[in-house]
Amino acid sequence: MATYDYACSKCEHAELITKSISAYNDPEHCPKCKTEMNRLISKTYFYGEKVEESYFNHGLGQVVRNSKHAAEIARSKGLIEVGNEKVHEIPQHIPYEV
Repeated sequence: MATYDYACSKCEHAELITKSISAYNDPEHCPKCKTEMNRLISKTYFYGEKVEESYFNHGLGQVVRNSKHAAEIARSKGLIEVGNEKVHEIPQHIPYEV
């Protein structure tokens, strides 16, 4: 989804409209006077997950979509990521099994 700025040339009403990127060229009409609005050139905001390429995570032994996906898989397997935690969050005793 993306947010676009639109303005009406007849009544000068302006608003932000959120719609899918595939609907980029679809016309928008002013809610006040029903005239077709003009899309303004402005910063575009995108909503949703970042698009990232999948990669093979050697620690998990499988392909993951992104770092969030890798963290979910690690949690589901009962794994604890080491090296990025804050010192006060390190468990005092980590069970070790052979």
